[in-house]
Amino acid sequence: MYTFTKSFLGFIALLCMGLVGCKGPEGPAGPQGAPGPLALAYEVEFDLTSSNDYGIYYTFPTQDNIQPSDVALTYILTGQDNGVDIWKLMPAGDPFVEDAFIDFDFTYQDVFIYAYTVGQNLPSAMNDRVARIVVIPADFSPNARKALNIDYNDYNQVKKAFNLSDASVKKLTPVAKTKYEGPIIF
Repeated sequence: MYTFTKSFLGFIALLCMGLVGCKGPEGPAGPQGAPGPLALAYEVEFDLTSSNDYGIYYTFPTQDNIQPSDVALTYILTGQDNGVDIWKLMPAGDPFVEDAFIDFDFTYQDVFIYAYTVGQNLPSAMNDRVARIVVIPADFSPNARKALNIDYNDYNQVKKAFNLSDASVKKLTPVAKTKYEGPIIF
């Protein structure tokens, strides 16, 4: 009995030391992790006219390495409020032409911005429009996007969540290519 009690008490003592443990100095910090996925932002200025069939193409720089599975959010500048730009997520009604809408098609190589209307012809021109395109990497999973808890309709929240600055926005120039024949009327 004595041996069992002595062994049992020794086991309990070791268990207590293991639970409380001995604490030594903290080790060095581990290596810096890989950077998180970075969104890219582009700005385009355009006129949608009958001469370009109310559509215009922009290609992305190949060095930006946009992937086929990446997603894009495109916002149109609709005005200013006390000097602050107001951006509206596309598709959107054109802020200057009643019953006209501006939308976009996105691939990892290009974006096509176009106008359409419901039941009437488009005006001869929809000039001086500005849009911002935010490309979000596919490896930034939908669950991670949801975890950010941001309103993707709000360009400023998107800009903040993906650490974009106005200085990081790249300007794109249009390319001579049309996707559709004639204006789109639904």
